Amino acid sequence: MLSSAPKPTAPLPIATIGVGYNGSSRSIQALAVGRELAAAYGARIHVMEVVCPARVSNDPHATGMLSGRVDALLRQARERLAGLDGVDSCAVYGIAADELAAFGEEVDLLVVGLGSHAAGWHSLASASTSEYLQRHAPCPVLVVPRSSRLTCPEPRAPGGRGSWRALRRARLCGR
Repeated sequence: MLSSAPKPTAPLPIATIGVGYNGSSRSIQALAVGRELAAAYGARIHVMEVVCPARVSNDPHATGMLSGRVDALLRQARERLAGLDGVDSCAVYGIAADELAAFGEEVDLLVVGLGSHAAGWHSLASASTSEYLQRHAPCPVLVVPRSSRLTCPEPRAPGGRGSWRALRRARLCGR
């Protein structure tokens, strides 16, 4: 008699964990989860930040303005990533969902924070990046849900500058 029950399969080996990162509290949570998984599996972590400035209107001078802006944003992203210990990192320019899906070809597991479900003026579809990745990334995707509590990023060097949100978090976290 033949059995129709599926045979158990071995777990997938996880040697490289990719993390989508942009400095937000959700990406900080995703990196923390990626670090925990890397420790458990003996894997290395590769972090990617995708720089995608807001759309520029059909202005003939926009190309020059966009080029300079992209270079500045990439430089800032690389500086932010250089501050992360124990990870390989890269910053690229493009559409986040597409770039992170392609990044899935280089890693065994992709970890991302749960983004907004609402479509903004810059979005063509209402699906979030994490939902897109679950459908299109060539590797398993782990979506880290939002935390109900405030997460505090690693402390900044004294005199370090940051956004008003980062400064507010630092005050709330007692730093």
